Amino acid sequence: MVYHYVIIDFLCSILAGSPVANSDVKDVSFQSLGQLNRLELSPELINIIKKAYKIWKSQ
Repeated sequence: MVYHYVIIDFLCSILAGSPVANSDVKDVSFQSLGQLNRLELSPELINIIKKAYKIWKSQ
């Protein structure tokens, strides 16, 4: 059996409330940049997140 999936990452600001996992995910959480290496993320994804954060902070 072969699976194909797409991971979409995005940066957002929470205006109110708390994130809630739905049927498509097991868990949802906020993490600092320093905690990314503790998560099961590929090095490429960590680089993308850090790059997006730098772009966001520069605006």
